[in-house]
Amino acid sequence: MELMIAMALVGVLTAVIYGLFTRTSDSLSEVEEMSTTLDRARFALAMVRQDLQSAGSQATPNAAVDPYVRPPVINENIHAVMIYDGWEDNRGVYDESGVPDGMGAENPRSRFSGFVVIGALDFPQSFFVEEMNPTPPGAEFVVKATERGVGRLNVIDPFDVFAGNVNILGDSDRLEDDMTGRLLRVMDGQGFFQFSPISQANVSGNELELTASSVRFRGTGEIAGLEMYMEPDEALDVALLDAFWYRVRVDPLDPTNFQLVRERLNAADLIGMTALSEEGLEGITIDDDLLVVADHVVDFRVWFDCIPSSGQWAPVPRQDGWDITNGASSCLDDDLQQSNPQRLRIAHVRLSLRTPTENANRPHLQIVDGWEGFQDADGAMVTYNVFPWARGSAGVVTLQSTIEMTNFAMRGVL
Repeated sequence: MELMIAMALVGVLTAVIYGLFTRTSDSLSEVEEMSTTLDRARFALAMVRQDLQSAGSQATPNAAVDPYVRPPVINENIHAVMIYDGWEDNRGVYDESGVPDGMGAENPRSRFSGFVVIGALDFPQSFFVEEMNPTPPGAEFVVKATERGVGRLNVIDPFDVFAGNVNILGDSDRLEDDMTGRLLRVMDGQGFFQFSPISQANVSGNELELTASSVRFRGTGEIAGLEMYMEPDEALDVALLDAFWYRVRVDPLDPTNFQLVRERLNAADLIGMTALSEEGLEGITIDDDLLVVADHVVDFRVWFDCIPSSGQWAPVPRQDGWDITNGASSCLDDDLQQSNPQRLRIAHVRLSLRTPTENANRPHLQIVDGWEGFQDADGAMVTYNVFPWARGSAGVVTLQSTIEMTNFAMRGVL
């Protein structure tokens, strides 16, 4: 009898201890997941913020109206930030093959934005070229980087590490292999810009030759075009520009995981378009040049404040609670002929990521009296239902950032 009582007491005590341990372990795992998700969200938002704020670096907000770009007919579609048809509040990822049924219906406030950004991102500094000969508009030309220019380009290449003259980390052929699809920005001594897609690159020793097109030099009595340098030892300042597309897609290996990705676009094909669409952008992505910025994305929104056509600052209301109401009509338009990105001054970005797993003890917030998952205008999406047929939900971290587009004001173009 005493042994049975002792065993019963030990069993009860063990069950209590195990229950406490399980709840503590689950709480610690949940806290750790939320902390990891917060770190991932901060990293992803920092990357988006940096690329948006750097838009126009070494370039121009809108080559069609920038008075320092000549001739504008050649460069009319060079915009530092571009949007496309269906870029805002898109839920197309829920309709893709393999996505579990019911995810979209259970998460009605989940929306996704996208945009294209042009800037000197991989190679953030300019360098020098020489032996550029005047050509008529549209003709191909070859430029040769100076020895100083090639040296500078190698130094700022984040994928190459040199010890003396030996490349100890990185791909020595990267300059040659990864140059096509980029834009070459050429600037003369007077600050006039030209933009040209690079069609070919050759590297030999300390020499870099780039083949490009559509740059015109100024002739006698002409205003349009670059001013040719006069002395043999002078050189033109150039920069390498990339076009990147931010969007949300379904993870090819996990249909319940939505990824925020950054894909590089072929700049030559991009500037040849007069209007942008998701289908068109998918056709000009560069293979094997995709970066997964964040996993488990449940909400990604971008919207902008612009200076109106009058030229006087007056913030354009784009937000009613969490809902974006005015579309892209304030200054950006997927019809590039109608866009006015030079008036864009502030970008707002909101990113929500969920934890990798669901917690059975956390109920999913259901729609009640029109309230669709967000607490209020200043609140956040706090749960996300990954598997609608299962009990519980995943925790969500939401971050929002307001970005001043400082590079867009550098020329004072309105």
